[in-house]
Formats: sequence, C-alpha cells, structure tokens
Amino acid sequence: MAQTVSLTVNPVSLTAAPGAEVETQISIQHFGAVVDVFSISVNGVPESWISLSSDGASVFPGDTAQVVLRLSVPRSSEAVSKVYEVEVTVQAQKDLTDTGTATLQLYVSPFYGYSTDLHPQQTTGPVANHTLTITNAGNSELAFSFEGIDREGLCSFTFDPQTPVVSPGATTSVATRVRGKRPFQGASRTFDYTITATPQQGTAEPQELIGIMVAPARISRWLIVAALAAVVLLVVGIGGYQWYQLRNTLPVLETFEFAASPLLLAPGETRQLVVNAIGEDQQPHDYQISWSLQSTDSTNPAIQLVTAEGGQVSRLAKGQTSVSVFE
Repeated sequence: MAQTVSLTVNPVSLTAAPGAEVETQISIQHFGAVVDVFSISVNGVPESWISLSSDGASVFPGDTAQVVLRLSVPRSSEAVSKVYEVEVTVQAQKDLTDTGTATLQLYVSPFYGYSTDLHPQQTTGPVANHTLTITNAGNSELAFSFEGIDREGLCSFTFDPQTPVVSPGATTSVATRVRGKRPFQGASRTFDYTITATPQQGTAEPQELIGIMVAPARISRWLIVAALAAVVLLVVGIGGYQWYQLRNTLPVLETFEFAASPLLLAPGETRQLVVNAIGEDQQPHDYQISWSLQSTDSTNPAIQLVTAEGGQVSRLAKGQTSVSVFE
C-alpha cells in the first residue's frame, strides 16, 4: 500500500537553556481515501522532557493536522550540553506500515556550577596530605587548575592530577600535599594557607579553601630534655658502677710488709690477727682478713713477712697508712 501520510516540523532547529522550555509545530498531512487516526512518538531525548498538545490526530483525507511538541530541559547535570537529534514519528492506526518521520535538532546550552571540599582541613606532621574533591553540578565538562599560597611564603604545594577535567554530575578527587619549612628545634609551627580551585576561563568563578598544618620542629623540645636526662643518667650510672666496683673489689695482697710489736712465737706457730691496711689503689678500705703468721725465727722479735691466706671485707680505719699487728 502506498504511503498516505506526510510529516514536517517547524522549526527544525531549537536552542534551549537549562530550565527553559522550547516548542516546535508538527504538521501531519493525510493523502488517504478515508479518515485515519495517527499516533505520535518522539525519541532522542529523555521522556520527561517531552510533552505534546495531543498524543494523536484524526485526519480527514486531504487535510492537515497540527500538534505542538514542547521540550522542557531541566537545569541539572543530566541535561548535558550538546546537540540532540530528535526524531518525530507518526503511525496510522489502519495500516501500521503507513508511517511518517521528521527530524529536528535540539541544542542544550551549557550552565556551570561546582562545589569543592578539602579533607581534612587541619593536619599535624611535617607534611600535610589533603584530599580536594570537586563535584561538577553543571551540564558541561569543567577543567580545573590549582594554586596554593601561605602568608609567609614558606610552603610548597603539589596537586595530583594537576589539571583534572570533571564530567557533568561527576566528582573527582585531587591528592593535595603541602610541605612547610619546619623549625630546627623548639615549638611547632602552624601554617595557614589558601588553596584556590580555578575552572577554565569564562565558565565559573574560582573557589578558595582554607587549610591548616601544625608542623613539629625537626628536633622537638621533649627530645632535647630526654637526651639530657639520658646523659645525666649515663654519667650517674657509670659513676655508681665504678663506685660499686671499687667498693666491692679487694686489692691483691700477695705479701705485705709491716712493723710488729714483739711476739714470742714457737717455730711453725700460726696465729690469727686483725690487719688494718691501705689497699693497692692507695685508698683506705675496711678489711677483716684472716691471716696466718708463720714464724721463721723465734729469736727475732721483728717479724718482717706475712702471707695472705684469704678473708672477707669488713671495717678498716679511714686514713690508715701503716700496718699494725695485734694479738
């Protein structure tokens, strides 16, 4: 069967700003011999954008029916800025193969909007690591650049990626690292800085974010105090150890010469005596030592030699510089 319907739209090119509505006229001309009803369908844009003054039209032979097509473009990132090919189709109820098609172009103009966030806002440490997030609330891609500045000019800033491109409705994270000039010693230093996110020229205004970093000194105060305390403890410990060693170490006394009071000893006789003496370190020590005196000549009242047999530390007269032997 020959086609009995002709379809046109006017205008065939539309421009819509997000949040606005545009319309075009659909003309349905019927060449058949009998009255027919034609249904209308629209494709190429979301269904929520489309409204028709009538879902269909009953057309007499040789007549033309007019239907208004309205397209309402929402102000959201879903309405991406681009050219949409919109296809309008009519179909006869009596013969489903009897159809007509027309095409129009809809250009959705861009609008721009975005939000930023810096997390965490404050950090403590030699380097501040932030995450800068950008959400594109507009309907067109946005390319960004970044800049960081602190009041004293002591910080350096790095951004990864450096120039991200954010799609409509998307969120992008930018790794932001800040390094400040730390004091060598003493108290921590606080850096206040501003990070500026700037979209491509002519799209939207820059946005500023505030960050804070508390940077400790390279050598902190408590570390200096701890080091001094450790030195003091080391000196005291070494001195105490040396004193302990000196206090508990007996001088080596293999033989000892001394002057003695007259003694009458039989040949080979042994007596236990108390000896007060100065040690080999030339310091007074307290000893109570068990000595054996072995007489070699009972006729000599001056005994010249004593041999140590062993003993235990006890008391010794301080300042004693000679040896005395008593029964």
